[in-house]
Amino acid sequence: MASELLEAVEGLTNDHDPDHVSYYELVQRMDAAIDEAAANPFLRQAQAGVRLHLARVRKLSKSDPRRLASAAVEHQRIAQAIADGDPALAIATTRVHLSNALQHALNTKELAPVRPAAS
Repeated sequence: MASELLEAVEGLTNDHDPDHVSYYELVQRMDAAIDEAAANPFLRQAQAGVRLHLARVRKLSKSDPRRLASAAVEHQRIAQAIADGDPALAIATTRVHLSNALQHALNTKELAPVRPAAS
């Protein structure tokens, strides 16, 4: 899967799939493979709730080609760490990815926290 993600990174710049459907399908396959490998129903249930909200964040990435390309590289690194059997690296690369996604969302007007007006 890591090699497929690497190819997907290169494919994000072509106009054959402007909505990046094939990339997002690949990410969904990666998520499903991680869920299956973990074989933890509690984790699967928790992640199902989180993934519902990811749709909004992913729409923001679609409109920011640099973030989308960065996220694709991050996904590839996560998959490679898992394929290499390196749980510490898989955890670290996942944390980096989640942190970057959160920072991007918080710095995006559509998802930025609403701040009360000054009195």
